[in-house]
Amino acid sequence: MATKDKILLEFRLELLTEDKSYLGKRVGDILNGLQDLEQNAQNMGTREQTDNAEAIVNQIRRILHTNWPRDDRKHLEALQKVGVAIMRSIEEKGDLPTVISDSGKEIQKVLEKLGVTVNDLGSPEAKTPEDPKATAKTQGEESKQNSQSPPVPPEVPATGAPAAPAPPPVAAGSSAAPVM
Repeated sequence: MATKDKILLEFRLELLTEDKSYLGKRVGDILNGLQDLEQNAQNMGTREQTDNAEAIVNQIRRILHTNWPRDDRKHLEALQKVGVAIMRSIEEKGDLPTVISDSGKEIQKVLEKLGVTVNDLGSPEAKTPEDPKATAKTQGEESKQNSQSPPVPPEVPATGAPAAPAPPPVAAGSSAAPVM
C-alpha cells in the first residue's frame, strides 16, 4: 500500500512541475516576442509596432484565460500588469518602445521566479578563471595578434605602384609562343 501512495505522490509532483515548466515555456515565448519587437522597433513603423504589441498582448490573454494551479497565480498577476501596460501605451499613444523594454525586464523577473532558465543565445559563455596563467597567456596572444600589421600581399609591390599586367593565357592546342 505504501508503494501505491508513493507512486501517486510522485505522479502528482510530476504534474505540478509539468504545469510550471509549461507556464515557463509560454512566458518565455512572450519574452521572445518582446525582445524581437524591441530589437526591430527601429526598422518598423508605428502601425507595425502597434500590431506586433497587440499580438503579444493577445498571447498574454490566452495564458491568463487558461486554468493554472494556485501557486502559479501570483505569476499571472505580473503578466496581467504587463499586458495592461502595453495596451494602455497603445491606447494613449505613449512611448511604446520604453514600455516594451520595461515589460521585457518584468517578464524576465517572472521567469526567474518560476525557476525557468532563459536562453541567452547571443551572450558569451562565462569563463571561469580556473588557471590564471592560462587566461593571461590567451589574453597576451590576442594582444600580439591585434598589434601585428597584416602582411603585404605578394602581388602588390612595396612601393605602392601597381604590378605589371599578367600575359594573356595561351589557348589550348596552340603551338605559338606569346610574342613580347
